[in-house]
Amino acid sequence: MREKRQRGGGKGGRENGKNGEREKGRPSFGVRVVRREASTATVALDSVTPLIIRETSFGYSTCKMPGTPFNPAEEVVQFRPELLALAATMSESMHGGDYDAVHVRRGDKLKPRLWPHLDNDTQPAALLEKLPRFVAPGRTLYIATNENTTGFFDPLKSLYDIRLLQDFKHLWDPGTMWYDGYANFARPRPTMDAYMEVIVEYSVLTLAKCVVETFNDLTSDNATGTWKS
Repeated sequence: MREKRQRGGGKGGRENGKNGEREKGRPSFGVRVVRREASTATVALDSVTPLIIRETSFGYSTCKMPGTPFNPAEEVVQFRPELLALAATMSESMHGGDYDAVHVRRGDKLKPRLWPHLDNDTQPAALLEKLPRFVAPGRTLYIATNENTTGFFDPLKSLYDIRLLQDFKHLWDPGTMWYDGYANFARPRPTMDAYMEVIVEYSVLTLAKCVVETFNDLTSDNATGTWKS
């Protein structure tokens, strides 16, 4: 999760002479930025620009063709500063950034045919057994998760000071820095969507002192759905 993908780029051609003609053999590395409401069909018609960037609710992302899997944590070129500031505020509020974090992937991955052990391995009882190997009892522990069951992680409060994304919802209420930052971007009312939540939680995880991963640390299943013997 700490790994950051580095994107390459070509060199733009130099202009030569008063007419601005480009030197032969030095192609331009063009970049076009489109608003989020631009249709995929419109973007697909542009066969000239090598890189097209779409402005989105969570940042600036590379445009992809329909049906192509999209992961905002990997495909964005730049996160929106309002989201980074929000994550930094959340991090600082947890003892000045002195906290640990765990990513508990459930939700869409609870498919026994692909991940036969994930459900049991991420139940509260299993987490209480495994987490102390990584995080000392008594620490503040941020849980990034797509588990939506209210109170699901309450048993962990016997060992840790638990924090979840929902504990920080007051930070994006009307009148907050986040809300005002999106006022001119989102109409009629700024709303924290699922993509934004992914970016915020991803950023909070990277700021933690220790990060425990779902598929590396908590379960014998792996992210591709192939059981490790």
